[in-house]
Amino acid sequence: MKKQKSTPSEPLLRVRHAKALLRATQLAAALSFAGAVYFFYIAEYRTGWFLIALALLITVLLALPAAGAYRGQWKRQSIEAGYGMYAEETELDENPHMAPEQFELLCLFPFDFNASRDFDVHREIRLTCRERTVRLTEVTVPARIRGLEALVEGTLVQMNMPRAPLSRLMLTGAAFGDPEILTAWYRKNLRLLPAMFSVQQQMQAFSDGSEPDMRTIAQLHRITEKRSRDIALSLAGRELILFIRNAEILTPAPMGPGRLTQARLSRLGIPELPAILDFAFDTEALRAGAVVPFDEEEERKQAGLQVVNPEADADFRRPEDEP
Repeated sequence: MKKQKSTPSEPLLRVRHAKALLRATQLAAALSFAGAVYFFYIAEYRTGWFLIALALLITVLLALPAAGAYRGQWKRQSIEAGYGMYAEETELDENPHMAPEQFELLCLFPFDFNASRDFDVHREIRLTCRERTVRLTEVTVPARIRGLEALVEGTLVQMNMPRAPLSRLMLTGAAFGDPEILTAWYRKNLRLLPAMFSVQQQMQAFSDGSEPDMRTIAQLHRITEKRSRDIALSLAGRELILFIRNAEILTPAPMGPGRLTQARLSRLGIPELPAILDFAFDTEALRAGAVVPFDEEEERKQAGLQVVNPEADADFRRPEDEP
């Protein structure tokens, strides 16, 4: 039995068409240049110079705009194909605003406020996931790491969760400083002290004295396992914040040879996103059929549960469980 070929998605087709147009203009410019070389070789200088001028015109008027259009198409369609799998709505903001004071108040790692002029916000993707907003923001942060000034580039992830774990904690990767410096920073700014529990080998945990349960620790482990050294994670009530060092929200458009695939187009710049959403909505517990405490009935709905009998608080089930 022959295996049926999968039909390319609409986003993939748009990107392929944009890349095909780019390749056509590049080929036309290359052929014109090659023709110019040939005519110079046979001493037909007038024709050679004409083809040189034509190659330049094709490059400037067609190839460069086609390259820009291809990169723009890749940017839009990769957001739709990748982040769109986890969100009902996606929005890219190329000129977001965030004041250095806003980042400093997060107290993720030692911030050098004297160099706040170097703080910069590049771009942001806003996702709407089950009526909750997740913000992914690329920033450059002036920091003090091991007592030295440094510009740290990365992605800030922020969301307000439907669940509210009891613990107030920080998980900070080794790339953000020595334990002694971080201990002094968190004690002064957040009144947190080194915790007795551990999540990753290259991360230091700080807490208010409470300790999360083993299932929460396992969920945090899944979020931080790929880049534990370069992640600072803050958990305070419903607020979940991560800073991932040297992370970009979008993968660059492939300019080399090779056919574009759906897997490449939908590859996430922030691969931690599924684990973050699993933790925020506690979908692991929902899949297991566990009873997950929420403060309000509306928050149960936002977490993927549906009221079957409004008078019976226990009668909640997931929409896909309906017959």
